[in-house]
Amino acid sequence: MSAPPLGEVVVRAKDVRRGLLPIFATTILISAFLLFSVQPLFSKMVLPQLGGSPVVWSFSLVFFQAAVLAGYAYAHVIATYMRPALALALHAFVLAIALAALPIAVPQDWAAAAGQADILALAAVYIWGVGLPVFAISATAPLLQSWFSRTGHHQAADPYFLYGASNIGSFAALALYPFAIEPLTALGWQVSNWSMLYAVLALLLLLCGMMSLTDDAPARRTEAPAAPLGWSERFKWMGLSAVPSGLLVAVTAHVATDVVSAPFVWVVPLALFLLTFVIVFRADPWISHARVLQVHALVVAPLIALLFFRAFEMAMVVLHLAAFFVAAMVCHGELARRRPEARRLTEFYLLMSLGGVIGGIFASLISPMIFSRIYEYPILLVAVFACRADFWEALRGSGKLTLLPAAAALAIIAFVAFGGQHVLTVNKLVEQSILPIAAGLALAAFVARHQRVLQTGIVAVGLCVMSLFGISATSVETVRSLFGVHMVLKDPEAKFHLLAHGTTLHGAQRWFDDAGRDVSANPQPIAYYYRGGPYEHAISAVRAARGGSLGHVGIMGLGSGGLSCYQQPGEAWRFFEIDHEVTRIARDPRLFTFLKHCPADVVMGDGRIKIAEEPDQSYDLLIMDAFSSDSIPVHLLTAEALDVYRRKLKPGGVMLFHVSNRYMELGSVVAAIAQSRGEVARLNRRDAAPASRPAEPGVARVWPAAPQDRAIEPWIVLVAKNEKDFGAIATDARWYSLKDDELSAPWTDDYSNVLGAIYRFKTADGKIGVR
Repeated sequence: MSAPPLGEVVVRAKDVRRGLLPIFATTILISAFLLFSVQPLFSKMVLPQLGGSPVVWSFSLVFFQAAVLAGYAYAHVIATYMRPALALALHAFVLAIALAALPIAVPQDWAAAAGQADILALAAVYIWGVGLPVFAISATAPLLQSWFSRTGHHQAADPYFLYGASNIGSFAALALYPFAIEPLTALGWQVSNWSMLYAVLALLLLLCGMMSLTDDAPARRTEAPAAPLGWSERFKWMGLSAVPSGLLVAVTAHVATDVVSAPFVWVVPLALFLLTFVIVFRADPWISHARVLQVHALVVAPLIALLFFRAFEMAMVVLHLAAFFVAAMVCHGELARRRPEARRLTEFYLLMSLGGVIGGIFASLISPMIFSRIYEYPILLVAVFACRADFWEALRGSGKLTLLPAAAALAIIAFVAFGGQHVLTVNKLVEQSILPIAAGLALAAFVARHQRVLQTGIVAVGLCVMSLFGISATSVETVRSLFGVHMVLKDPEAKFHLLAHGTTLHGAQRWFDDAGRDVSANPQPIAYYYRGGPYEHAISAVRAARGGSLGHVGIMGLGSGGLSCYQQPGEAWRFFEIDHEVTRIARDPRLFTFLKHCPADVVMGDGRIKIAEEPDQSYDLLIMDAFSSDSIPVHLLTAEALDVYRRKLKPGGVMLFHVSNRYMELGSVVAAIAQSRGEVARLNRRDAAPASRPAEPGVARVWPAAPQDRAIEPWIVLVAKNEKDFGAIATDARWYSLKDDELSAPWTDDYSNVLGAIYRFKTADGKIGVR
């Protein structure tokens, strides 16, 4: 057979190149969408079986980062050291093996051991459940860009713009999963459609590989040897990736802890983070790097004075997010300017990924162990200044004298981060004078914008001063765990102690009465749990219905331990708490004395997992008090979870769900779940607070939502098999049942709709407890 004419070959090559870009971009976008959507999908699958303990949470975070890093390393190896045809054949095999491992599922043989925090079992669950598909997908973006660079397309010499398609796909998954996919579809539908989309991706990947081989442009051009690359440049790639990745975690934690806590607060910082990649890796960035450097200090300097400012919440959120966006633009802009030629593309992405993992682990896992507050946030804000090329140029030409501000800043950072807050006493005079000082430092940082080293030193000193004195004079104790920052506060008259997690109140105790007498030896429940309120009414009614004694009571969620003082002689009360720091605080008699004077057992671990381990029919009352924060543990509030609780209750036993929440209406969710399981539910009227309710002005002065305000009157849902199990509550006008049209769809392990709960809270339906 004779060879086709040369003209025909050229025409065919042009036809191939014409379709290259849309197909490559679409494939990269789909791969990113699958990668970002599989993480919440699989987490939703494993949570009911593994629980949400710190070990499981930390392992999940590290696993997905390690899987992505492994995918990038694999892409680098086959793109660099294999012939294109052989690399394509190997990747086709990997794709086929991953496809055979679908659909995604939790390996039941390992799930039970993994729920007990067995690391090997956890690894088996994640690797066998989702590891192969995640590994294969992770290699897509760098591999396709490398293949694209081998084609004869006119943009092949600089394929980094395709990274924008990857980040658009990531953003699509980020937006669609919590706001559309999860609330509108069941888990089974998500798994099957994810698998089908993966099959489409595999076919597109093979098509892209064949198109890159079909284009014979590489054979017609002679490539010069790659320019030598030193390890200093490689470390810069990692550093420029690590700082913004850590800052993403830090600013999200800071906003949720010290500014405003709300569901999905993490979405906006992550969206901005992805947007910066789309902007800077274009051939012609939408925002020039020079302009970003000009506004950097202008945006960050106000944080010197307002780092821990709690008023004007939305304005502060905008300021923090603006500072984060510009900081990420600085780092990613420097990274884009340093991107190597296309043949080193996979190595570049591998080291970027490694830097991202380092930054993420530092902010997510290491910082909670070494810092008592979110000090990594100001530290990383300062580190961004050190990521600027003009900073190092100024440093090299400035002489040793200008190193003093930076050295002083580092010393203050170390002092603040490793315990300085326990040495300095914050008094009223300091509180009144620190803001003008900080404002002066902010102005100085802006004025020194053309002196990079001096400016960095001023910003470092200013942020660290505000970190040091951002600890309120009312703070008694500040501790941190993987679940966030816990603070024990006192009112100005030192009459009350309050336990706060971010912006959510989790407990309170009166320490001195109005006459100044110490009443800590006779602790009384207050705030949500006040005497004469719905909690006491419900507990007393169930106790009376069961012959005057509750026998065994289980409580999910410890807080300060205030509920323990509702127990009576002969009763055994047991708390289930997931956070070791909360348990330590509740047991410390310097902070709270409920458990000292009203002893109760505390079992550590995920509430659903630990209650499932209890003997069947062993409890008279189960209290679920874990839903008041902005991020609720959904797996504790499903029909399958209610089945677990019911098995642990004695005949006629009752469940009490505390569903007070500042963002979500959860009462109709519990009532709907109860109805789906053939049980009955009663809710208290939130507008029926007794006129005799004790005022707690000291608490109100420390916490914006005063406990005597009827708006935070606790909202409780009682669930039982029969009306008679409620006792007197069954006929009490202060308790009512929801109508069918007021019920939400029942939540299950397969389906939940947090967005719907938020919507009901924001609309009239959110006031169904006020009648």
